[in-house]
Amino acid sequence: MKKFLAGMLVASLMTVTAWAQDVWPSKPIRIIVPYSAGSAADAAARIAAEKLTPVLGQPVVIENRAGGAGAVGMQAGAAAKPDGYTLIVSPGSAMSAAMALSASLPYDPVKDFVPVGLISTAPVGLVVGKDHKANTIQEFIAMAKAAPGKHSYASSGGVLELVVEALKQKAGIDLLGVTYKGPTEGAIDVMSGRVDLLSASLSSVAPNVQAGRMKALAVMSPQRWSGMPNVPTMIEAGYKDFQVVGWNGLFAPAGTPAPIVNRLNAELNKLLLLPDVKKQFDTLGFEVVHLTPAQFTAFLADDIARFEGISKAAGIVKK
Repeated sequence: MKKFLAGMLVASLMTVTAWAQDVWPSKPIRIIVPYSAGSAADAAARIAAEKLTPVLGQPVVIENRAGGAGAVGMQAGAAAKPDGYTLIVSPGSAMSAAMALSASLPYDPVKDFVPVGLISTAPVGLVVGKDHKANTIQEFIAMAKAAPGKHSYASSGGVLELVVEALKQKAGIDLLGVTYKGPTEGAIDVMSGRVDLLSASLSSVAPNVQAGRMKALAVMSPQRWSGMPNVPTMIEAGYKDFQVVGWNGLFAPAGTPAPIVNRLNAELNKLLLLPDVKKQFDTLGFEVVHLTPAQFTAFLADDIARFEGISKAAGIVKK
C-alpha cells in the first residue's frame, strides 16, 4: 500500500510539473537588455519582443539594465529565477569578448546562462577618414609596416578592440591605440584625420561612408555585406580564417526547463522569417541566422575560443 501511495505521489508530481510547463507562459515575460535604449542589442530585443508577445499570448517587455559595460544587466539575468519569465538579450561584447578581456566578471557567460537562439549578426569592418592615403586594407597594412607604431586606431574596448588586435596579429603590424568611451567619439577623430583607423559595426558608419566622410577598407565577415557590396572581406584581401562578427542572442538563466527553451527557440526562428522583421533588420544592418539551442551553444563556444586566442596572443592583461 505504501509503495502504491508513493507511486501515486510521484505520478502526481510529474503531472503537476508537466502541467506547469504546458501552461507556460501564464504571466508577462521580461527581457533584460544589459545596455541602454537605442543600442544594437536593445533594437534587436524590441523587434523580438514585439513579435513574441502575440504568439506567446503574454506581454513581453524590455528592461534596460545598463552599467558596467553590460555587467549589471548580465548579473541580474544570471540571478533571475529560471522559470522562463526572465530572458536576456546579449551581444557578443558581454559574452565572448567580456571573457577575453575581464578576469573578474560578476557572472559566468557559460555556466550562468542557457543559449536560446541567435537573433542577428552584424558585420564589423575597418574604416579610415576620407583624406587618408590608404584606399584598401592592403595599402593601409603596407603603410603600417613601413612605419611601425606610427599609425593609430580608435579603441573603445570589447569586440571592436579585439578586431584590431586580430588585425595586428594576422598582418604583423604595430598600431598605437587611442582609447575612447565609445565608437562614436573615435569615429569623429577618424573622420578629422587625428586617428588613422576605426573598427566599427558597418551599419553604424554606413551613413558616413555613403556621404564620403569615411572610406571602408574591409569587412571581417566570411562574406561581403549587402549594405556595402564593393567592400572586400579580409579573406579576399589574403588573410585566411579572419572572421569576426558582431551578434545579438537570446539567453535564459541556467536551469530554465528545456521545453521552454525549445519553445522560445522555435518561436524566435519563426519570427525571424517574417518579411517585416527582415526589413527592419536590413535597415539596422543586421543579418538573420537560424540556429537551434545546441547550434547556438556551439557558436558561442567557438566565439569565446576565438577571442580568448586573440587576447592571449596580444598579451592583453585581463582586468
